[in-house]
Amino acid sequence: MPSDVLLQRMKASAQDFWEGVRPALEGQLQAKVLPLEQLQETEAVKAFDQVGIDAFYVDRKGNLRGLASRVNYSRFKDAPSFTFRYGLWNARNREWDRRREYQRKLEAANNPQQFNFFPELHVESFSQKKGSGLISWSYFARTQDIVNFIQEHLPSKDRQKVYTFEPSIGEKREVVVVVVDAFAKYYDVQEVKTTCIA
Repeated sequence: MPSDVLLQRMKASAQDFWEGVRPALEGQLQAKVLPLEQLQETEAVKAFDQVGIDAFYVDRKGNLRGLASRVNYSRFKDAPSFTFRYGLWNARNREWDRRREYQRKLEAANNPQQFNFFPELHVESFSQKKGSGLISWSYFARTQDIVNFIQEHLPSKDRQKVYTFEPSIGEKREVVVVVVDAFAKYYDVQEVKTTCIA
């Protein structure tokens, strides 16, 4: 996928989070959320992005916490889910590159002594239109809990809990999906009370 197209998608996603999700999320967390997209690009910002941190907030104890955000558009409209990039097809080598978003989070979750930063929360939302800020649903949970749930249920034949799929739009990639309703039976999950839900 051309880098300018990817950049536009990332900007639309960031705008949806900033306008549609962040205000409600700040109210629920009782904290100011500072998205990385609003900061000047530096080596530190790139390093945070590599472990999946899209924003920061200060929790009630005064600790700086990382926050990961994903906004969906074409899928999961009626089935809220947490998602991570699971694999990317390398056409040159004709093989799957598995060192994607989920693998990096898994390594960080399993080796906390080696990683000073790890997204404490993962926020997943569905926007009605890219960059509109009109959010149909949004949920958040501890990233560690989501990673644990994936480890417990993948590979699985039960598509009601965790599964992988290849999106038909965009780059050839695999995505791992955690169904919110199934996850909520085992771990704490919170709905973000956005004002734009339609």
